[in-house]
Amino acid sequence: MKFGFRHADKFVGLFVLIATLFVAASVVVTGVNKRWFARDYEYVTRFNSAEGLSVGMEVKLRGFEIGKVEKITLNDRNQVDMTLVIYDTYIHKAVAGSVIEFAANPLGGGKLNFYPGTSSEEMIPEFSFIPSNQTEQGKKMIAAGLVDRPKGEDPISAIMGNIEPILTDVDQLILTLTGILKQVDSALAGNQSGPVGGMLVNLEDATGEITNILPVVEGVMQEVQSMTVSLALLMKQLEDPTGLVPTLLDPSGSLDTILNDDNVLFDQLNAILTEIYTSLANLAVMTGDLKGLTPELNTLLDDASGAIREGEKVLEGLSNNPLLRKGISEEVDASYQHGTLRDEEF
Repeated sequence: MKFGFRHADKFVGLFVLIATLFVAASVVVTGVNKRWFARDYEYVTRFNSAEGLSVGMEVKLRGFEIGKVEKITLNDRNQVDMTLVIYDTYIHKAVAGSVIEFAANPLGGGKLNFYPGTSSEEMIPEFSFIPSNQTEQGKKMIAAGLVDRPKGEDPISAIMGNIEPILTDVDQLILTLTGILKQVDSALAGNQSGPVGGMLVNLEDATGEITNILPVVEGVMQEVQSMTVSLALLMKQLEDPTGLVPTLLDPSGSLDTILNDDNVLFDQLNAILTEIYTSLANLAVMTGDLKGLTPELNTLLDDASGAIREGEKVLEGLSNNPLLRKGISEEVDASYQHGTLRDEEF
């Protein structure tokens, strides 16, 4: 017991040392696996969109991980700048003319492929720009075959690259159609006061007005149809070579004879109109004379009336003579005065 207590501190120190060595070995192994002690080379590339990209995404060369994404930012020109690193064990693959390609997956995500250049063996300096397949420079290099790109990936990459914009356009189209259908449905339900709703309301009012106008239009059309029939008959008569118009216009016809008579007909018409004018002037003079004689005629009529009354008295006196009959009856005053002819009642 005395021996055990005396060497206990040595055993404790031994266990602590073993634990420390174990922890250190674990840290070293973890660091090696995590590349804590490895040298990474930083580069920059550019894409049009960050859709499908993420920090920590692997950069692969023919299926081998040769690097990863460190940072993704949006620059002032609304382009996506991406910072990536290439591991020191594969840095000799980063030669001039290399291209970074993003292969989108229609189901989501994608992968970054590194294609070394084939036109030069010069190493790309650290922090340099490596074009992507979404830049004009990268597209030209891939099209010219200046990169080491596996042949088997061409169709797949092309299809995946084309599918992504198509899916984006389809999604945008679906959203647009959905909005349009909602607006149309709201307008048809009468819940929209916008242009479409106003058009439908105006269309309804116009339909009612057209319904009221149709009977009037129908009547007008009947009149027009009747006029059309009459015009058709007239045109048919005009087109008849033996009709009225050709007869009148014929050089030997009545109209030509009347118009080409050396003004004989015109002179006769002029003489007739002159006589009519003279007669009207004489009639006006006679009317004026009668108007001036009207007072004298009225006086003459009054005198004739008085004489007639006196004659009546004489005849009555004779008829009522005492020798013959009972005498003359008393006179009853009767006044008969004339004014002008205009005062007379007819």
